[in-house]
Amino acid sequence: MQTVVRILPRGQITIPNKMRKNLNLEENSLLEVEQTEQGLLLKPITMGQFKTDFKKIRQSWERYQDEIGQALDVLAKLPRNKRPLLFQ
Repeated sequence: MQTVVRILPRGQITIPNKMRKNLNLEENSLLEVEQTEQGLLLKPITMGQFKTDFKKIRQSWERYQDEIGQALDVLAKLPRNKRPLLFQ
């Protein structure tokens, strides 16, 4: 099934009702968006998949927790006008 949709000002698109019903998509359903050579691929994901993926991301960030904390401590000690713009 193919259709044409319009991108709204905030980057939103409307998935046609028939497609949403066929895929059991409801308000607040989660979709994985992947950029491919052909364009965008939208894939429904379950909350279980989302939690598993998020857990993996969180675990990878935990490896850098000490380094991030040290960097923030250094930034906090700098005078405001010497901090990178993001941290002023």
